Amino acid sequence: MPKGYCPYCGLGIEGDFTYCPGCGKPLPSFKEAAGETSSIAIPHRMEIIDNILTSMNYAALLFKDLGTLVILAILHIIPLANLIVIGYILRVIQGSPESDVLPSFRDLGKLWIDGLKLWAVTFIYMFIPSLIIAAASFGLFLDAWRFHTVRRAGIVPRLLGPDFAEFLAGKFAIFLPIIIGSLILLFLISIILSMTVIHSVKTGSMWRAFSVGEIFRIISRIGWGKYLIWLFLMFILTVMFSALGNSPLIGWMITLLLNPPFYVFVARSAAQIYSEGRASDT
Repeated sequence: MPKGYCPYCGLGIEGDFTYCPGCGKPLPSFKEAAGETSSIAIPHRMEIIDNILTSMNYAALLFKDLGTLVILAILHIIPLANLIVIGYILRVIQGSPESDVLPSFRDLGKLWIDGLKLWAVTFIYMFIPSLIIAAASFGLFLDAWRFHTVRRAGIVPRLLGPDFAEFLAGKFAIFLPIIIGSLILLFLISIILSMTVIHSVKTGSMWRAFSVGEIFRIISRIGWGKYLIWLFLMFILTVMFSALGNSPLIGWMITLLLNPPFYVFVARSAAQIYSEGRASDT
């Protein structure tokens, strides 16, 4: 059994290491002497409701730093500059759950680069199934347009040409399984996407986001049931938060100011549940 875990990547530490043999980051010092306890972070399990409440309390700290809150809110609505906000969320993930204070808002260039990396991870995961869905849908539309054009031009006699409903049925038999399969793949990716982002941040490697085996082991240690319940609650909270934007007159203003704290809340909660499944063999 490991004596403790790296607070950055979750690797089980069994000896006196100065740097983590997994991610290479400096470890808190600890000794094996009797009576001394390790300062290396040991994952602790918490109820989902406790996870949510502590994450809300953490996100509420932004309201004590109104300057940072306003800047993040403004940057969030500016194309490209909003990557700085994503980079700040990365810092929240890096420090969670070990730190109880918000990360500093500085080095905007580095924040932008980090935000771009996280955006790239999400884009790569979603690109292939989205491309397949778009290509299949476009192919179906193109064939329907060609059929309609040929029939209207009289190139194919009406009596000899297939009925349009039969034509669509034949095309759906080809394209529909492709679209449905891609949607299922997209859904499965969305299930693990949050953990892929957290894993890449915690390991300090963008490419570890694509170590699907490691990510599945982490989720297994969390417990699939608990993880899916947490994911469902995050979905419900996101829908409720989005509904605020539909409030008359001031809905957009409420959403604008609450966007950064909500992102911080989700990132903190995800990092906390990730910490429960930190693997000792990755």
